[in-house]
Amino acid sequence: DGIDRVPCRSIPWSEVDVGKKKLGEGAVGEVYTGRFEGTDVAVKRLKAMEAILWGQRAADDDASGDCPRRPDEVAKRRKQCEREVAAFKAEMNILMQVRHPNIVLLMGVCVEDGDREEDNHVALVMEHCHTDLHTLLHRDRANFCKYTRRIVTRRERLKI
Repeated sequence: DGIDRVPCRSIPWSEVDVGKKKLGEGAVGEVYTGRFEGTDVAVKRLKAMEAILWGQRAADDDASGDCPRRPDEVAKRRKQCEREVAAFKAEMNILMQVRHPNIVLLMGVCVEDGDREEDNHVALVMEHCHTDLHTLLHRDRANFCKYTRRIVTRRERLKI
């Protein structure tokens, strides 16, 4: 199952300049620096794209009778790929619906299928925050704690 085209800005892969610097990696994607329309962006590429292609090659090999892989190995990899694609779609759908200053902005989606492996791309193009979540949450801890104490105090007052 591939990524369906979504009601979101579709960005041609050729318009995204993906850098070599890897910002991070999650269960389903790898995030790299990039540039899009003169803006620094984070590009999250679906790792499962390789799995999708691997599974397709296995299916093609099965059809031709030249499959060097065990059927249980192929089935296991396909299941893993399906989970990764589902998680990627879920993240994409949530980011498309949410607009908030504290949530990274999804600028668009790249979904391109080509004849060659290197021409296949599934990626989210997002704003680049130039910091990690840990630093963001802890850099102004004193003010954050004071703010949360103030909320608790007001809640307690409502109970009186």
